[in-house]
Amino acid sequence: HFISIDEVNGFWFVTLMDAGYIEQYSLIEDTLIDRIEVGDLPALSTLDVNANKLYVSRMNMPGMANMSAVTNIINVLSYSSNGLIDEGEIDICVGCDGIGPHAISLDKNHSQLYTASVLSDHIFKVDLNDNQISWQAMYDDADANPSTLIQKFKPIQCLSIDDYLFVSCSAGEWSIGNEQISGQIHMYQNENLEMINVFDGFDSNSTPWHIIAGNIETDKIYVTLSGTFLGSQGVA
Repeated sequence: HFISIDEVNGFWFVTLMDAGYIEQYSLIEDTLIDRIEVGDLPALSTLDVNANKLYVSRMNMPGMANMSAVTNIINVLSYSSNGLIDEGEIDICVGCDGIGPHAISLDKNHSQLYTASVLSDHIFKVDLNDNQISWQAMYDDADANPSTLIQKFKPIQCLSIDDYLFVSCSAGEWSIGNEQISGQIHMYQNENLEMINVFDGFDSNSTPWHIIAGNIETDKIYVTLSGTFLGSQGVA
């Protein structure tokens, strides 16, 4: 489902979503080093190459074939040339009913972990120093609850750059609101998760998907648009 590359230590990792495994490969020899089972639907991953740790989100997409799992979990794995070790789990929303974290990113200091629920349209920040968790709704509602099914913006991937957090929102048909929502990129402050800006110039069939950073001189991010199964085709 997703690949993360550690160019510093010479490894790459892939999430096997349907099988529930993470695999580790040598970047130099492209050979399998280890495989570890984490459970249902491992989705995206992000790396701390200094601490040799891999963080893996576990998604939940009820109603979609083979994509339903009741989880609020981020898996934490350590790795070396000897393979992968399970270092435990982070429950991003204790007591919530399987909100399915998908997007995942670390800040530049590798001390703050960010994720987003594709079901409840909430973003979360985990302080890895003291395990404190804060969250913010991606929509304007004083009574917003991170356990409530919303699926208006459907955040897919997040990316922390300097002091900012960017979130790609696949959006499209919003069944609860009975309307079409344009594909969007949301921009937040890393520290307090306060929204800064929204780019909503994509149409409702665009489905913004994965995002990456450009080089530091450009101040740009690049977005892939997956399109829809029966509509527009994907572009980058």
